[in-house]
Amino acid sequence: MFRCRRYLLILISVHCSLLGTIKAAESVDLDEEIRRIRKELASVSSQRQAVKQETASDSKDQASYKAKFENRLRTATAEADSIWELIQQHHQRNDSLSAVVTSLQSSQKQYDLLQENFRLRLIAACDQISRLASNIPPMSSKSISNPAALLKSELASRNIDNVEGLQRLIQIFNSHEELTASIQIFQGISPVPEIPGTVYRLRIGCLFEAAVQATGNRYALWNGVDSTGKEIWLTRSDPEGASQILNAINIREGKALPSFARIPQFGFTEGE
Repeated sequence: MFRCRRYLLILISVHCSLLGTIKAAESVDLDEEIRRIRKELASVSSQRQAVKQETASDSKDQASYKAKFENRLRTATAEADSIWELIQQHHQRNDSLSAVVTSLQSSQKQYDLLQENFRLRLIAACDQISRLASNIPPMSSKSISNPAALLKSELASRNIDNVEGLQRLIQIFNSHEELTASIQIFQGISPVPEIPGTVYRLRIGCLFEAAVQATGNRYALWNGVDSTGKEIWLTRSDPEGASQILNAINIREGKALPSFARIPQFGFTEGE
């Protein structure tokens, strides 16, 4: 009985010892788990803090980026508005220039029409002065008709401009005016077959021209042109008339003393 109790006490003691050991082991494992969990919690907390810091940094960077983006957007918008305004100004200037070009083109067309009309009037003036030249004495007509014909040709072919054409036409008219107030003497081939050889020719203004033999009694008076433009000469055998013409020539050349000289048919004297 005593021995049974002893065994029982031993068993109880062993059991208690085992329970203590188990509890001690469990306590050791629990502490280790707690430390591990605490360590993990600390790590998680550290990670959360790092994430929080990163999030704060990202938020700060995002705010900075957003501010920069908004600033760039405002700048880009302002630049776009400025460019659009410049484009509008360019369009307005282009429209204005187009209107100016159109106006200039219209003015140029009007100017070209005026120039063409003036050129035609210059050509008509050349024809007119050529007709006038055909009605003046032959010694002076060619000095008018030839330049007029040349000027007409150059105007018709547009080899010269209107300004030069007008200047030359004025010169031709001035030459015509000078001829009307001048006296010309020329010695050369007779203009009429009835008076062969060399003759003296006397032109007074644009009204009178005569051809006379140096020795003889025959002379010819210019009497205009016919319908074909051929010169008309009236030939006469008149010693007195021939002498009057030769006397007028000698006075003009200074070979005779100055005096009144009578002219056949016309009845006026030099100086009248």
